[in-house]
Amino acid sequence: DECKKIIQKLSEQNELKTRAIFGRNTEKMLDMVQEAANPAKEFEDESQTEDDGSDGTNKSKITSLEEYKDKKEKSGKNTGSRSSGNGESKSGKHREMKLKASLEKLPSLIEYKLDVDLLNKKYGEGNWRIANWHEHYAIEKIECPLFVRKIRTPVISSGLEHVLTTIPYQNPILDKSYLSSSFTSEFLCRKFHLSLPSYRQALDYQMMGLDVSRQDLINWTNKIVLRIMPHIRDYMLDLLIQSHYVQSDETYILVNKDGRSAGTKSYMWVHLTSELLGTPPLVVFYYEPTRSTEHLQVLLAEFLGYLTCDAYISYQVMEKESNGRIITTGCLMHCRRYFAIAFFVHDISSMSKEEILELPETKVLFLIREIYIVSAFNT
Repeated sequence: DECKKIIQKLSEQNELKTRAIFGRNTEKMLDMVQEAANPAKEFEDESQTEDDGSDGTNKSKITSLEEYKDKKEKSGKNTGSRSSGNGESKSGKHREMKLKASLEKLPSLIEYKLDVDLLNKKYGEGNWRIANWHEHYAIEKIECPLFVRKIRTPVISSGLEHVLTTIPYQNPILDKSYLSSSFTSEFLCRKFHLSLPSYRQALDYQMMGLDVSRQDLINWTNKIVLRIMPHIRDYMLDLLIQSHYVQSDETYILVNKDGRSAGTKSYMWVHLTSELLGTPPLVVFYYEPTRSTEHLQVLLAEFLGYLTCDAYISYQVMEKESNGRIITTGCLMHCRRYFAIAFFVHDISSMSKEEILELPETKVLFLIREIYIVSAFNT
């Protein structure tokens, strides 16, 4: 029996290793079922394999999530149907409602569509009246042109000798430049938020009539970021600490810096607030040369609240050192991943649909799926 357990464990480890090397990197439920039913094959020399013309795959035991929904409905448990009687999905209706609500907040122009001559011809002159109006929406975009704000400062002539004195002026964004806060925020947002390269921005502005070069935008960016961004970063960190709910993660990034050898790992930490706070989302990226706990100790020195994270030990160390000031909570997606891994050790190709749906891993994965659906509809 002990030997069988060891063989079973090694077989499962080999299956997961094969999937990690040769399988698809996906965590979508349907893709997982499809891949588990058609496990990845280890590499083989194609020159030694005869091609019989088939693709070598079998159809999955579950082709959609409807089997799970039907099974729950038959058992008398309502999991929340995602489609209405006319076939329109609830998620589609939810997106439509959110879009319609956003239109109500935009500036509007009321336009009356009324052809009196046509109505007179159809119903007879004096034989009709307007009982009500129906509203139909159309999203319009007015291209905002660039314009120049000319700032004039006086030259003062004083005394009998008429001594001329120029009142000094300093550009608050960048001295001796043509920058304004509106123009600066636009090209920085385009670059860092929309990932639009400087040369493409320059071409766009040139088509608007502004002969700005790619190098101008790069020089302005380099100077402004070093001067302004530290203040913005500190302000965002203050708001982050005050939120009492922070989600954190870290990932490695290769940066050649500080004389270290090429390929040395550095780390990009990301901290964000909860989308359930009812405030605009706040995301702070923080570069560090190491994955040391010291980053969290400095960043969260005055933090009081919940810290959602993965199982990396630095977060646990922070919780212990805080003496109850910080409470760590697990990331649901990381929790789900362990059940997804466990799902792959089953040979579902020989199982029926009912047997697949009765697996503990399948039940947990669908339960977590329902939690994400509820969260999506509530945000």
